[in-house]
Amino acid sequence: RIQETDHVAASNEPSPKRQRRNNNKWQRLVQQAQERATTLMLMPVGMQRHATNTSWYQTKTDTLYWKVDFQIHTKGKPDANILTMDKLDERIIIEKPLKEIFPSLTKDHHLLLKRLPCPSNRPVFVEIDRDATLKMALKDQTVIEYPTIDVVPTELLTTFPQSIEELEC
Repeated sequence: RIQETDHVAASNEPSPKRQRRNNNKWQRLVQQAQERATTLMLMPVGMQRHATNTSWYQTKTDTLYWKVDFQIHTKGKPDANILTMDKLDERIIIEKPLKEIFPSLTKDHHLLLKRLPCPSNRPVFVEIDRDATLKMALKDQTVIEYPTIDVVPTELLTTFPQSIEELEC
C-alpha cells in the first residue's frame, strides 16, 4: 500500500525534462528583462504570485509579454479594485489598455509603481508616464514576477509616498 501511494505521488510530479523546460522559460524571461534594464525577481515555485505569472518572452519577435495588475484606487474605498491584463506587449503605451478596462481614467489619475526593494510597512512609489511604453516604464525598476501598477486619483496621491530621484549635474 505504501508503494502504491509513493508511485502515485511520483507520477504527479513534473518530469525532469518538463522541469528543465520551465526553468529555461523563467531564466530566459529574467535574462530578457535584464537586457531591458528591468530586474525581474521570481518567487519560489509554490507561491501564488509565481503560479499565476503568465508573462513570457517570444524569441521570434524579441518581445516580452507581461501580465500586469492594475490596482484602481478610489476615494472612500479602503481596498483597491484589481484589474488584470495578460500578455501585454512591452511596446504598448500603458494608457491604451488601461482605458479599455478602466474607461473613467482621466488626467487626474496617476500611475504609480512600487519601488522595490522597500519595507512593506513603508512602501515608496515612483510615478510612471502614462504615455510611456510598458518597456520604458519598467526600465531601471524591480518587479516581483510581474508589474503591479497603482492607479491613484490626485486626491489620494499624498497617501502614496513617492521616491525622490537625485539628478546628476
